[in-house]
Amino acid sequence: WADKALEVFPKQGDLLACRAQACARLGDRRDAMACSDLSMAAPGSSPWRWEVRGETLLACKEPHHHDCFDRAACEPGFDWFDYLVIAEILEHYNRLASAMKQVHLALGKRPDHAYNWYVLGRCQQGLGWTGAAKQSYRRALELAPHYELARHSLAAAGKIALLSRLLSPFRVWRRR
Repeated sequence: WADKALEVFPKQGDLLACRAQACARLGDRRDAMACSDLSMAAPGSSPWRWEVRGETLLACKEPHHHDCFDRAACEPGFDWFDYLVIAEILEHYNRLASAMKQVHLALGKRPDHAYNWYVLGRCQQGLGWTGAAKQSYRRALELAPHYELARHSLAAAGKIALLSRLLSPFRVWRRR
């Protein structure tokens, strides 16, 4: 889709950032960096371009990705949802502790938004903090009772906790 849009708007910086992200997620690091460079060189600026630049650096295993995320936060138009965009980028690259910090920044701005709690629960669950994840999913459901992703994640976290309790005697026996 990014390629199709770039046919119509060939030098649009945010579209180039979209293509850079797609390339990064598909494992084409060279093309991701090239598109990110073009995006950054295009007229204008946006939080999205800096967020994708940070992702591109992460994908290419380059340092200083966090500087790009910090720069995104300084852009006009940056709001609480951009913290979640950054959190999801970090989560994709298994930087869960860093992702949780971004979610907490989003929660500081919008503690009443269920999606913030859902993303926090995903990060907590990824770190193996099942109890905390379940609390986060429950909070998401308090704020949005029909939130199916949170409901399914809460159920899955409960099954993981049950399985862990059932396997704990085996783990103790195995250590002996």
